[in-house]
Amino acid sequence: GLLVELPLKSGLDWLVIHIRASGMLLGGKNIALTLRFTGHSSRKEIITVPAGTFECIRVTYKYEGKLEIAGEIPSSYTETMYSHWFAPDVGIVQIEDAFGVYQLVEYDLTL
Repeated sequence: GLLVELPLKSGLDWLVIHIRASGMLLGGKNIALTLRFTGHSSRKEIITVPAGTFECIRVTYKYEGKLEIAGEIPSSYTETMYSHWFAPDVGIVQIEDAFGVYQLVEYDLTL
């Protein structure tokens, strides 16, 4: 599913989900886990796909995680999961993720 902040405009940042959990490992070490999933809308871009050329807003989703175990160096990472390019009155015209780039081939607005 898509999680966007509406109305979609350039330059927005929003929190999709934020989870913080803590507890204790066997052996008595405290542990804390923080997960954040955020969205960001970039400035408008003109992109060309097989279905045509569109003025789009690019939405990028980012995943950030941090694991803290008492007495150890915290591990953290950030990963850009995927991007969508949205065109007004059309919808998604391109998706880019770790597996490749997917583009709109055709569309019909008469439906």
